[in-house]
Amino acid sequence: MITVVDGAPSGKMKQMQVYGCETLMIRGFGTEKEVSKDIMAQLKSIDESLEANVQISDYHYCPIGMSGVQTIAYEIAESHGNKIDHVFSPAGGGGLTLAMMKGFDTWKNFSPTFRIPKVHCVQPEGNDTIASPLRKGYLKAVEITKSTTSISGLQVPNVLDGNELIELSKRTNSKGYTVSDQPIYQSQEDLAKSEGIYCEPAGAIALAGVKLALKNNEINKSVHVVCLVTGHGFKDPNSTAVIAETAANHYFFDSKECLKHIRFQVNSIL
Repeated sequence: MITVVDGAPSGKMKQMQVYGCETLMIRGFGTEKEVSKDIMAQLKSIDESLEANVQISDYHYCPIGMSGVQTIAYEIAESHGNKIDHVFSPAGGGGLTLAMMKGFDTWKNFSPTFRIPKVHCVQPEGNDTIASPLRKGYLKAVEITKSTTSISGLQVPNVLDGNELIELSKRTNSKGYTVSDQPIYQSQEDLAKSEGIYCEPAGAIALAGVKLALKNNEINKSVHVVCLVTGHGFKDPNSTAVIAETAANHYFFDSKECLKHIRFQVNSIL
């Protein structure tokens, strides 16, 4: 049995159900502050009675599971060493971004010459619990009454890992970025068309954050940047359907007409 947030995309639901699990979608869970807080408290109580952790990508509820996420930072450090200047990370409750910071700290303990990159938190404007408080110099994250972003996976109105994330961000002068939903969808399309990377919108928000940083002259094109692109595009079929419908031209031909059309297109390019 898996408890899922309100409005979870069909792609994610089907991937759970294909294994035979029962999915429980709760109205307001993941979008409304009070509902989310109540459900998480109940889930934690149930899991504690079973001597288990709530399996969610968040240190507050699942520190053991999230320690595994830190290995992403190890892979970046091992592959690129001191060449990386910035890492842009998607953030809902902040667990992934915090995992990067903790991971780089751990790596430096074993490799003292390693230079820890700045790890920037990128959130949708409709779920701005960490990014703006970080920019404003707040010491704590700020919960919101309701998450209004349509970006699945980043709808977390409650403060989960945000406070610790802000504390560690200040040590490395890392920043917070907020972007509206449309630039996120545009970045999803850009990744597919330009790089052949088919990701869900939540994974594209890191690139949207880089674009905003460049626009604001907070980074320049000479620096080395890593974008964490999380989640396959199959998770959110509705968002990719919009891209396919607006961007693709589909024709139906018989074989002779098809070959004629191909030759025409090739000649027009040449």
